[in-house]
Amino acid sequence: MINQFIINKLTKNPLLIKGVFLYIEFMKNIILTSIAILSIAFSYSQTKLYVHDDADTYVANTETIAILPLNVQVKMRPKQMKDFTLQELEEIQK
Repeated sequence: MINQFIINKLTKNPLLIKGVFLYIEFMKNIILTSIAILSIAFSYSQTKLYVHDDADTYVANTETIAILPLNVQVKMRPKQMKDFTLQELEEIQK
């Protein structure tokens, strides 16, 4: 009964049919664009880890492996540096 009512409305109004199809096409475009953006984001978010070429040999011959932090340098903004004396800045850098 309800389906027949919808069919009757759609067949009587061709602009309504065109609007429905435009809406469906619009939703398809949104879904496909979202999938494309998400797949690109996931492909670029993979972390590239550095592994030595001969790491398997090192791992097999050792019991303990040290994981060392990278050298990191943190700088202050000029306004923050004005609040510290030269001695305090040297102490922070150690």
